[in-house]
Amino acid sequence: MSAMDATSLEAIGAAGSGDVDIALGALLLAQAARPQLSLDPYVRHLAAISLLAARTLDRESAADADPREVATALGRALGASLGYDGDRDTYDDLKNADLAYVIDRRRGLPVALGILYIHAARSLGASAHGLNFPGHFVVGLGTLRGTTVIDPFNGGRLVDADDLERLSPEGTEVTEDRLIATSDRGVLIRLQNNILTRLHAKGDAKGAADILATLTRLAPESGHYRYELGVALSHSERPGAARKALLEALALDPHARWRNEAERLASSLARSLN
Repeated sequence: MSAMDATSLEAIGAAGSGDVDIALGALLLAQAARPQLSLDPYVRHLAAISLLAARTLDRESAADADPREVATALGRALGASLGYDGDRDTYDDLKNADLAYVIDRRRGLPVALGILYIHAARSLGASAHGLNFPGHFVVGLGTLRGTTVIDPFNGGRLVDADDLERLSPEGTEVTEDRLIATSDRGVLIRLQNNILTRLHAKGDAKGAADILATLTRLAPESGHYRYELGVALSHSERPGAARKALLEALALDPHARWRNEAERLASSLARSLN
């Protein structure tokens, strides 16, 4: 399926499992966090990445190339030439999951860097998707001549079976279902969840509510995210908005395991509003 323009977070949410302009989608998430952010220079940089990748590959199209050749070209373009690499020193810095900051700093989390590799690979005519791999985000790259897996956190290097075993969380078996392609929307949700986890760890309820608000736009069918949003808003002393989110969550998923908690909190918030 050809990629759809990510004109808004709502458009990405509506795309479901379909491909979208994933890098632009990640920039829209950055802008949602910083509304004053102009995306123009970042969109130009994405175009420059595509041009550099094409020059490095030196082929009219990557579609019929050896996928390892394409992976090598991507690593040279993004890693060696542009300096993109994983942030090992300040891994938990929230900027590592904000694509605009990642472009500014040339450092990021695996999933943020992976989005740039997916963008570059698709611009060459190859297929590329995030994989359903736990812990460490990796990218599946495909052409008419086969498929391979690359590690965006480490210069786009090729990943073999031994590497996957090493990268997987302890006690997790690397099975075929771990190498199934994830939707672009799923990758963007994973990007946001990286931020959300860190905000929860810091006890930042307001920041968590902001991220959860974007997640409800990416996954409008999810009652769970609306429930979490309601909880975060209640902790941020926004009872009216919190109750609204909780009632929406219950309407979307009336049989959820968190139903009783949501009903109790919504009732408590209703009393506080009277």
